[in-house]
Amino acid sequence: MLYGDAEDAELWERLQLEGLEGVILTMPEFQARLGAVEALRGRRFAGLIGVVAYSDDEDKLLSQAGANRIFHPLVQAGQRLAECMLEAGEEKA
Repeated sequence: MLYGDAEDAELWERLQLEGLEGVILTMPEFQARLGAVEALRGRRFAGLIGVVAYSDDEDKLLSQAGANRIFHPLVQAGQRLAECMLEAGEEKA
């Protein structure tokens, strides 16, 4: 596992991609996430790229740039919270 500052252009130049199976991008800034996907694909990284997105508008651009998996943490957390609330309601009944 490797941690780095995705907004540091040198990271993408120094990063050894050989043997790397996937990258997860979770930085809050959209441009940083998009730039990281583009930098990885620009270096011909063939592995999986997973990235968070906070709007449907981001999905299209991230996919076009080469992201394989897009995760919507706010939507998915809300769905899970609703499931937990329903389960708690059933337990009370």
